[in-house]
Amino acid sequence: SGVQLDDDIAHHIYQQYGNGAIRILDLIKEDASLKERIIEENEFILAEVVYSLRYELTPHLIDVFCRRTEMSLFICHKNAEEAATKVAELMASEYGWNQDTKQQEIEQYLDYVKKTVAFI
Repeated sequence: SGVQLDDDIAHHIYQQYGNGAIRILDLIKEDASLKERIIEENEFILAEVVYSLRYELTPHLIDVFCRRTEMSLFICHKNAEEAATKVAELMASEYGWNQDTKQQEIEQYLDYVKKTVAFI
């Protein structure tokens, strides 16, 4: 059976990933919870993070937000901590991070966000 996604999410995944969107849909078929939005106001979903970790070998939280998904450009700084925590949980599960590593990754990303917002 097919994967049901909101129109904005389906459009975003196709535009952002092209043929890679098929792998993202396969990830959702394996685990339907991965179609959850990272932040309700945006079309980014958890499956994009898993795709980035498994197929683009993204080592750090900041890489996911800034280099692979470009979420840092679209997620309001007010939502950065919520988004970072959710993505870091997923990365910890995928990469076997302990609590200290997860917290360090979150702090590094939020420090980047603070510096970026201060610049703007």
